Amino acid sequence: DESVSIQVKDRRVEIYGSPWQPQYPGYLTYAEPGFHANQIGEKWNRTIPNSVDILATHTPPKGILDSGIGSDDLTEILVKIK
Repeated sequence: DESVSIQVKDRRVEIYGSPWQPQYPGYLTYAEPGFHANQIGEKWNRTIPNSVDILATHTPPKGILDSGIGSDDLTEILVKIK
């Protein structure tokens, strides 16, 4: 999980990247879905800045170009911050 801000002409752009994904247990980037301790929703809720302009994750939000495997937790967080 990492965030960086860059200057683009006259605007600051905040980019955040997260390696976590809830689809493939056994991978180092796996985190269980949900909002309890050490679950993916709780991690994202704690770390994705409200001011993010570009979000890069290893899983899409549910219902957005997700082929049916998107994360409900990520969708919930994106609705909250934007």
